[in-house]
Amino acid sequence: NVKPVTMDRIATVIADHFHVTLDDLQSPKRNKEYTQPRHIACHLIREMTGSSFQAIGRFFERDHTSIMHGINKVKGEIALDMAMAASLMHLKGRIMQSS
Repeated sequence: NVKPVTMDRIATVIADHFHVTLDDLQSPKRNKEYTQPRHIACHLIREMTGSSFQAIGRFFERDHTSIMHGINKVKGEIALDMAMAASLMHLKGRIMQSS
């Protein structure tokens, strides 16, 4: 009886992992302590749910181009940093276990 993976579930796991609140992720704050987890959440939401950039943007109260930028930034980091790629695999596992 596995529940579907949702934007809310992914964002909650990411917020917990980075010790920020869901409100922080959805806020207009631009400090790195919030932007990196937000970008990671956007990337995983897009990958795991197939949600549109517009839908993800509505969830995070951002323009779809901001979502595209964040996702592209994470993709670039994954390509250069094996630790980042491993961390994302770990987070995906946590999301799947919690759903």
